[in-house]
Amino acid sequence: MSQVVILPAGSQDAPEGVSLEQYAAIGAHIAIRTSQPRAEVLGLYDLDEPRWNTVQKIWAKRIEDEVMRGSAPGLRVGSDDRYPLSMRYAVAYAEAAQRLRNGEDEIVMTPVPTRAASALPEAPAERSESALPEPA
Repeated sequence: MSQVVILPAGSQDAPEGVSLEQYAAIGAHIAIRTSQPRAEVLGLYDLDEPRWNTVQKIWAKRIEDEVMRGSAPGLRVGSDDRYPLSMRYAVAYAEAAQRLRNGEDEIVMTPVPTRAASALPEAPAERSESALPEPA
């Protein structure tokens, strides 16, 4: 039985409703499940090719901009502080890739708040980072 992992919704701006962690997970799914048609993979995440291309362009540009800023001469901070988006992406991609290699069939994404919604005060709520199958 496959484990279903729920990715947390972030308060950060999410192009097309896709957080950085979700972007990494979808990218891992496409890269690892090469026998599965790309359109089918994107459909699992309620995306189509044009929306996915938009997501890719935006997140790639943000990461590229961060790397350019972080590469400025004289900047004396650790890589975690210098490249927070890049580090989050790398961790999320690696975790999603490992889950997929372990036979998990899908990654369930929780909705990401839009800019308007994220500007509202957050109501206290329980959030599950993963939903594990019941023991047999």
